[in-house]
Amino acid sequence: MLIMRTRLNSLGTLLLIPILLGMTATAWAGWTQINMDAFDGTAGAYKNAGGQSMAVYGGAVCVGTEKQHGDPASGAEVWKYSGSGTGWTLINMPGFGDSNNHGIEALYTTSANELYAGTTSSAGPPPVPGVWKYSGSGTTWNAVGAPFTNHHGVVCLIEFGGSLYAGTRGWTPNPAKLFKWNSPNWDDVIATCPTWAASFPQQIYCMAVYNGKLYLGTGGTAGAQVWEYNGTTWAGTIIGKPTSPWSTNNDQVDCMTVQDGYLWVGTANNATGGEVWRWDGAGWTNKTGDWAGPMVDAMTSGSVYAGITGSVDKVFQWTGSAWAQVGADGFGNSAENKEGVLNLLVYNNALYATTWNNANGPGSLNMVWPRRPPSPSVYPDPRGRRSRITASCPCPSCPWTPRPRRSWVRLSERTTRP
Repeated sequence: MLIMRTRLNSLGTLLLIPILLGMTATAWAGWTQINMDAFDGTAGAYKNAGGQSMAVYGGAVCVGTEKQHGDPASGAEVWKYSGSGTGWTLINMPGFGDSNNHGIEALYTTSANELYAGTTSSAGPPPVPGVWKYSGSGTTWNAVGAPFTNHHGVVCLIEFGGSLYAGTRGWTPNPAKLFKWNSPNWDDVIATCPTWAASFPQQIYCMAVYNGKLYLGTGGTAGAQVWEYNGTTWAGTIIGKPTSPWSTNNDQVDCMTVQDGYLWVGTANNATGGEVWRWDGAGWTNKTGDWAGPMVDAMTSGSVYAGITGSVDKVFQWTGSAWAQVGADGFGNSAENKEGVLNLLVYNNALYATTWNNANGPGSLNMVWPRRPPSPSVYPDPRGRRSRITASCPCPSCPWTPRPRRSWVRLSERTTRP
């Protein structure tokens, strides 16, 4: 029997406790793969390539996937874990009935136990991504308002002040936007931010609620920035390129989480390596570890965990004074797991990770791994060579490059619910 919890909404203390997994699955260096490759056990063109999002719903872990582009008859999928073995159930019609919805970059469970999904679209140009709400049974989902024209995708969702917010990736020449659900419409919250247009963030990668305020992590021509919003007015950027003390090489803020009274932030930095910074409401402290990777791509609360993307996938845990590696490089298979730790999630004393894996060609393999050993192994290597990851979005006419995939330094949870 497997015990677990969610990616976007990890609450409580994360403990690395041995978990009994009543399954026949591959166990590598403390991590166990709990899904069949690509979720349906096949590889090849148009298969699920990555686990782009995770959430806990109805007492089970759910994963939103991204398909390789070009499938004329399918789209992204949402899978719900059975709790044992490699048993997963598909709970949506692929692409929500539209094969242009090739990615589900956001899964979010609200305090009312309602599951929402945000899509990435390859329609158009322009594309038409949207937000969908699960009916609670079968494969029925309902669209929440109209789709977002002139946006490439809904990247993150969060509950703030009793309302649902959606952060997008813009479609040139339009910047990213933040929308608030005010039934039956989505309100453009960015319209009240006087400095947004000048900074021109191209994507809202992550959001978190900290000390009663909403924080946004962005990337674009101005580089990595963090924005603060109190529900009425904007404080503008509280950090960002070229604002000290951050490195001017930070390209984007890829993940956020809240833990121990701090806001933790992970960045992508192809020049000198992904960084972790901690905000206490007044100032920033550098908490970057000695890892070789250009991106901190995932974070989760409890005990702060960071997923590192570089020449090989790695996961680290903050011990209170330093970072310790959790398990082996590449989840024990460095030859395949080297393209991105997409999400981290804590549920029922287990740590979950999803990956991006192109090892077997266009179809790729999407893997979900739970962590079982009681303690992490300390990573002794000094800061080393960093990989430069440059991948273009496969949309035929998409202007965005590099591809805004969740594969930088991620602090287990791109989106954190209070």
